[in-house]
Amino acid sequence: RIYQSIGEDYPTFSFLAKRAGGSGPFWAICLQAIIAVLMLLTTKFDALIAYMGFTLSLNAALTVAGVFVQRKRFPNAKRPYRCWGYPITPILFILLSLWMVVFTIAETPMVAVSGSLTILSGLGLYAIVARTKKTAKTELTMDDDTTSDTENNDNAENIDNTDTSTLTSDTGYMSTDNER
Repeated sequence: RIYQSIGEDYPTFSFLAKRAGGSGPFWAICLQAIIAVLMLLTTKFDALIAYMGFTLSLNAALTVAGVFVQRKRFPNAKRPYRCWGYPITPILFILLSLWMVVFTIAETPMVAVSGSLTILSGLGLYAIVARTKKTAKTELTMDDDTTSDTENNDNAENIDNTDTSTLTSDTGYMSTDNER
């Protein structure tokens, strides 16, 4: 379902979000199956487990570190879920995850290199696709500039009546009227 979400968020990969009838996202499932089979056919199982552990530990540590970033950037944001033991528990989680990363680097450096290359290639692909998405937004905005003043006033009235509690920005941060 992650590939499906990527297809929904980025027009370049919109084919990943397509569903056939009431079924799941066919092309997203096919892509995942192809990647899984290629990984199984091209490496030993223990190396694959170490690779997955490395990449998942690194990504998990970065995700939990995002809690600190969000709290710093948006100190007054509504927090529907509280982290028990904050800040101790996320710090412990990050330290244990980083220990697994360091252990993998020390014990199986080639696994760590391949995991790092995978993550870096994903970041590179994201940078390219995100730039394409911004270009598409700019073009849409430029097309919207040709609307008449009457249409702009009508749009402004509609925006005022919009329930802003469900709107999100490009950062993924959800804001509500109470938080502004």
